[in-house]
Amino acid sequence: MRMEMIRLEHVTKSFGRYKALDDVSIVVEEGEFLTVIGRSGCGKTTMLRMINGLQKPDWGRRRRGRFDPASKKDRLRDTK
Repeated sequence: MRMEMIRLEHVTKSFGRYKALDDVSIVVEEGEFLTVIGRSGCGKTTMLRMINGLQKPDWGRRRRGRFDPASKKDRLRDTK
């Protein structure tokens, strides 16, 4: 059984009145590749930033492996 590496569930992200992502759902399993293509301004970078935890969705869930970036218990703590 392959493990899910990336999961976005019904993710929405807006910047003002502009919706960069609207109800996006994807699953990428272990060993799979993800290619994101589309016209300029369609939300490619926003989606990748969300996957990497650099941006929070306005709505929906995201997971990387077993970790949920929105969960306090899964956040990395500052070790300085």
